[in-house]
Order: sequence, then C-alpha cells, then structure tokens
Amino acid sequence: MTLSSLAHRTSAAPHPLLVVGDRISRRSAAALRDAGIQFVDALGNAFIAFDGALVEVQGRTEPTNQAPKSSP
Repeated sequence: MTLSSLAHRTSAAPHPLLVVGDRISRRSAAALRDAGIQFVDALGNAFIAFDGALVEVQGRTEPTNQAPKSSP
C-alpha cells in the first residue's frame, strides 16, 4: 500500500490509522509522521498521538551481534 493511499484512508477513517511492521526506515517514519499516520515497529520505533498524548521513539536500529563484555 502506498503512502498516498494510507493518507487518503486516514482522512476518511473514523479512528486513527496505525501501521505496524518489523522495521520502518527513518525515511518512511518521517513520511508517515508528516502525513499524520501513526506507526510502531518491532525495534521499538513509534509515533502514536491521541487525546493530547504523544509517544515518539526514533533512531532504534537492529542490535549488533556483539558478545557481552566481561568485567575485570
């Protein structure tokens, strides 16, 4: 589904639209946010706004496979 079709559905929907995905890129997140479309991804990035409340988390990326550091 394209961003323009999502934006059209948002304007006609009685309730906010929430996009859920494994990973939403920074570029896609910015476009969704600018269009007023809420989102959340499996990494914890989110934009959710309702009744004067705002939840916004951005910049989370996939964890690297590093071994934990041992203490001296």
